[in-house]
Amino acid sequence: MSDRPIKTKVLITVMTYPHPSRGYQELVCTAGINENNEWVRLYPIDYRYRPRNQQFRKYQWVEIDLLPRGDKNDRRKESRKPLLDSLQVLGEPLSTKNGWRERWEIIDRMSTYTVKQLREMHEAEQLRWGLCDRQGCWISKLSLLNRSGNRNGKICLTN
Repeated sequence: MSDRPIKTKVLITVMTYPHPSRGYQELVCTAGINENNEWVRLYPIDYRYRPRNQQFRKYQWVEIDLLPRGDKNDRRKESRKPLLDSLQVLGEPLSTKNGWRERWEIIDRMSTYTVKQLREMHEAEQLRWGLCDRQGCWISKLSLLNRSGNRNGKICLTN
């Protein structure tokens, strides 16, 4: 695998609360869906220290150069290290009108799995993100959230 950065469009769907960092002051773990309908984890991002024109919102497309693997020892399949100076915000966030129609059009193209398949992929490939449609739930770090918003886990993919 090449260590060259890859220009990637990502629809941001997840942003954690900022947490302190020795090397970056504070960081926000960020994830989204790329144009190949794959989960992408972008880390590290010093969100509040980015210039205003680089501060994106959830369900907003960005274009950014990504290294093809995570930062330092991060071996998670979906992790990528962003080259933050290349970050460009593309347009406004996708609308919530018509029951999130614009957002669901992207999400519904994602591959779906059973909980068992996601657990197997987690064990075999260090996969941490997936969509479980058959049972109507989101999976993040193998924690569950159904589409109506009822939690059954720690980390959830929501608006």
